[in-house]
Amino acid sequence: MVGTGLSLVLGGPLLEWVQSSGIQSALPFGNVSVWQATLFIIGIVGFPMALLIFLNKDPGRGEERGNAPVMTIQAVVSDLAVRKSLFVPLLVFSIANSMITYGLAAWMPTMISRHFQLGIGEIGFLQGTILLTMGPLGLGVAGMCMESRQRASGVARLGVLSVLVSFAVMSLSVLLCMSGTINTFWTLDASMVLFTGTSIALTSTLVTRTVSNHAVGLVMAIVLVLNGLVGQGLAPTLIALVSQHFFGTGPDALANGMAAVFGTSGLVATAGAIFLYRALRHIDRIARAEIEQVGLATQ
Repeated sequence: MVGTGLSLVLGGPLLEWVQSSGIQSALPFGNVSVWQATLFIIGIVGFPMALLIFLNKDPGRGEERGNAPVMTIQAVVSDLAVRKSLFVPLLVFSIANSMITYGLAAWMPTMISRHFQLGIGEIGFLQGTILLTMGPLGLGVAGMCMESRQRASGVARLGVLSVLVSFAVMSLSVLLCMSGTINTFWTLDASMVLFTGTSIALTSTLVTRTVSNHAVGLVMAIVLVLNGLVGQGLAPTLIALVSQHFFGTGPDALANGMAAVFGTSGLVATAGAIFLYRALRHIDRIARAEIEQVGLATQ
């Protein structure tokens, strides 16, 4: 959240500075556009940090992990297939919410500039400020809610949170696209940021509570790869296609296309969260039955 917020706060003014400075070339690539030159500058600044990470020595896992079973991708996928009633809804919930998050990140600056005639620098500063403040706040509140609910009962309560988060993200994203004033837009945007990071936090928490320790890394890798492929790869293109083919070229075409995609994705995410809740309730029932059996045995 901090990195994304800073990229917007600093990226917008940097883009305007490059545009006003007249930079038009980047050796050895020849003539470049303003946005390309901006990315080159950011890459040059980040290269030393990448080099430091590359030179850092891997501390290893430690001797206590030496006898841990080695999980292959095939074994993890087979286990997920056996437990598909849990993991298919979990993936649907996570991926559908990621489509809203990535779709907003890709098209929201364009939508703001068309509707409210704001410059890229001002958009970046305001959106970045919201991410720097509301983003960490939302993740902190989500963490406290998950912790308190885990103490109160089993994993089914996390399913309830998943349903609430999906419905909130869907509603806020659609209302945000349909907002008519800039003040309403930023208010809805701030509320939206409170929830956008919560879905991946819920997903990672559920993975750690339902998957064996030595398979958590591979399962989360699968989740994140699918989020990137579908959410980041499909959502921006789908918004462009829906806007062009269903809403034409009018001033509200992009906003309507975004609202349609976000509404549909939100419904899918909410449905996935409901099925996820049902699967988690089943896990809790089994856990309670096992506890009762152990109690009877000790008596």
